[in-house]
Amino acid sequence: MCEMESINLSAEIHLQGNLSVTANDDNFLSILYIKALIMVGIVLQPVFIFIGVVGNLINIVVFLKMRLVDSITLCFFFLSCSDLLSLLFLFALRFTTDFMPEDVRMDGLTIAYVIVFYYLMLYDVSQMLTSYIALQKCCCVALPFTFKSTFTRLRSSLVAACVAVSAIVMYLPIFTAQGIQVISDNATTRLTLWTTSSRSDVILAINFWGLLLPSVCQILVVASLIILASSLRSSSHFHKSISQKGDDKVAPERRATKGGKETQAVYVTSFVALIYVLCNTPRLMISYASLIEPEFNLFQLYTEIYIALNIFRNTIEAINTSLNIFVFLKFNRKYRRTFFVLSWCL
Repeated sequence: MCEMESINLSAEIHLQGNLSVTANDDNFLSILYIKALIMVGIVLQPVFIFIGVVGNLINIVVFLKMRLVDSITLCFFFLSCSDLLSLLFLFALRFTTDFMPEDVRMDGLTIAYVIVFYYLMLYDVSQMLTSYIALQKCCCVALPFTFKSTFTRLRSSLVAACVAVSAIVMYLPIFTAQGIQVISDNATTRLTLWTTSSRSDVILAINFWGLLLPSVCQILVVASLIILASSLRSSSHFHKSISQKGDDKVAPERRATKGGKETQAVYVTSFVALIYVLCNTPRLMISYASLIEPEFNLFQLYTEIYIALNIFRNTIEAINTSLNIFVFLKFNRKYRRTFFVLSWCL
């Protein structure tokens, strides 16, 4: 699937030119459906890319202002950085396919073939960081005394570094198996794609990685989400029981201390994990559908709907990387206070 990911992201122009919709067409409704999915990608994807870029820039500034005092804040800072970079590469893909000037002597699809793997690499980093954040908070909630001092800032930094290195190592072969070269002929200079003989084998490995990683991350995050939801339910029942016993004066003070901060962290992690699960599901469904049905792929029987669904999927992934700022503002009191202080200073 990853070999043609750039076509998935950029083929809407080509696809629109080849899909003629007429009243006599037997596939009238299906073609309309495909075109509708493509238009959703064309219209909504840039909107969420813009929201995500601005939002993650704000996240980075706010977290730095908060001084990254704990492991979970540091992890959200790393996640914001990887989300920002992945969105910038997704924007580059949109620019090369939709806004590339006609007088430029280069094919947007050629550039997309190269850029797309940087986007996939950074999105994989975000997936692994999200899984680590969910797993970290899950362990601290389920076995607080066992993992109380396990997830330190240093260890989280090392984990983030390992995640980044593993992603680079996984995608390094494709970066060395293809690239852009300058071709000159008849007083004309243009950019073309060069590939090596090992590229097809590298693509097979990336295909396997692209199916394995989202599946493992989905399982880890869903399991963590179930435990976190159970923790929030138990915490709610506990506070209600205290309130019924007449300890109303003590409960607010406790909520304002470490216990309250811990509950906020659980809420933030839970909603970030939930957004990831919802937005990662289309990717998994498309991947497994193409695995089960070989005709559901590029240049096969269902190539048009395959491309359209992947364009829609990329839009969902853009949504995934753009919504975290709203979760932080809603459930993290310190983030919200720092955000408004910085807003007043502007």
